[in-house]
Amino acid sequence: MKLQTLTISALIGTVFGAPAIVWNNGKQKSTVFSSEELQVSALVSDLATKSDENSLLAAALFVVGKTPEGTEHLSHLTSSGKLPLVASKYDKASVVHSHAAGIKTSGDVARECVKANGKNVLEVSLDEFHTKMASLGKDQSSPEQSGSKREIHRAKMLEKANIIVINVPASTDPSKVDQAVFDAVENRLVNTVVLAGQRSNREVRTAREAEKRRKMVQQHQQRVEKRRRLDDANDGDDSNDNTLSYYVPMTPNIFAGILFTLFFSVVTMIGLSQLNNIQGQTVFVTKMPTIGREA
Repeated sequence: MKLQTLTISALIGTVFGAPAIVWNNGKQKSTVFSSEELQVSALVSDLATKSDENSLLAAALFVVGKTPEGTEHLSHLTSSGKLPLVASKYDKASVVHSHAAGIKTSGDVARECVKANGKNVLEVSLDEFHTKMASLGKDQSSPEQSGSKREIHRAKMLEKANIIVINVPASTDPSKVDQAVFDAVENRLVNTVVLAGQRSNREVRTAREAEKRRKMVQQHQQRVEKRRRLDDANDGDDSNDNTLSYYVPMTPNIFAGILFTLFFSVVTMIGLSQLNNIQGQTVFVTKMPTIGREA
């Protein structure tokens, strides 16, 4: 048990993104460990289509929320050994993803499930999950339910749901989470069980920075492509696609003009300086001195 817990901690607790563990009903030869980034859309794809015929519930997805400090909470639960029953089923997992990206909230996961698998997807609480598990395999022709219209409608939606997304806040007792995941994995009427964690604030910031860098690169590529198209249009039919084009700050003619301007300025300054050094007489008289009597 301790070895399995330490294995989970080493694999999940040290990764940057939110982890995700997947159990599939049926025989599993070995557990597949994936360190590649997995989008939530790929995680929930084909949950309904790959469901076993004997399974009454296609998938149960547990989404553990982040802490008030904004850190990912599932890694903390696994590394601290607070999920011993989950650790006992760790070697029975089909796939262990160390980085499941894009898991913002349980509501977002439910919307991705609707996009990938259609209707009959419902976001539920932990208590509603137990109600759903208790009703599996039982006769659904129950008498009329009492309560408000909202409660009756909610009960009918829970009864028809084929994929449920369980919202597990970080404040939930870890023993309850551990027992709920264990019961879902043990139940043969549940085809797929997924235990995932909501991404941390740090991952959100990193994703935003990556998106900004991607947009900057895209804008730069668009500017370069625009300049290339303008250059090709100016060249006309004489353009050669096999000729390499280099963009320089200035053309040779502009460079020669700048050099000539500097040379002309220096020569002009030297000439004016020399003209200023020529000295002439400073006193002018109206009567010239007598010859031989020059002062």
